[in-house]
Amino acid sequence: MGIALRNWKGDEFKKLVKLDAGQRLEVAVILLKNEVKQDLSIPYPPASSPDDFPHKRTGRLRASIAHEVDRENLEARVGTNLAYGKFLEIGTRFMAARSFLRRAFNENWDKLKQILRGK
Repeated sequence: MGIALRNWKGDEFKKLVKLDAGQRLEVAVILLKNEVKQDLSIPYPPASSPDDFPHKRTGRLRASIAHEVDRENLEARVGTNLAYGKFLEIGTRFMAARSFLRRAFNENWDKLKQILRGK
């Protein structure tokens, strides 16, 4: 009693699994990027409060939100290249944080898990 593995196509199978995972990761990260942009659409005035999403003054932060996906290593990033984005995210000694990336990630975690699981 044994199973013949002469038709096993392990390398091809691994490629298909990685391709599928990469596609799901791309969908998830685009969803997250769009949610962050939506969260950054609250108009100014008034100014945002601590623990609130930053309110949109010029739209520059919202426009700078981008994503990257490395399908080979199954890694993804959503963020901004604007220096003040970091200060809004984590706060300073003069200003409480107005976290927009972590908060969007946490608020959308269940949706992201469903996408990544292929459901």
